[in-house]
Amino acid sequence: MVTFGGENLLVFGGTCDHVVNNDLYKYNLKAKMWTRLEPIYEEGHLPSPREGHVSVMVASDQMFVHGGIDENEKCFSDCYILTGLNNDIDFT
Repeated sequence: MVTFGGENLLVFGGTCDHVVNNDLYKYNLKAKMWTRLEPIYEEGHLPSPREGHVSVMVASDQMFVHGGIDENEKCFSDCYILTGLNNDIDFT
């Protein structure tokens, strides 16, 4: 899922080479550069790998992630707010 936040595009999760992941990348439109972001999270609060989810920026440094499915097509109804997107990342 791609979400626009100012001069950055944020990409969370999805499928690459038939593998579902929970990676978070930022693409800076001005610098034309990709950066993989490493989340800071409490045990058990990292969103599991997923695709088909919804994400939206809810503030300049917060992204809401909801739902999706895993590689076995298990449906998720969970919600996460990724915070600190301008600096470090925190999943809550």
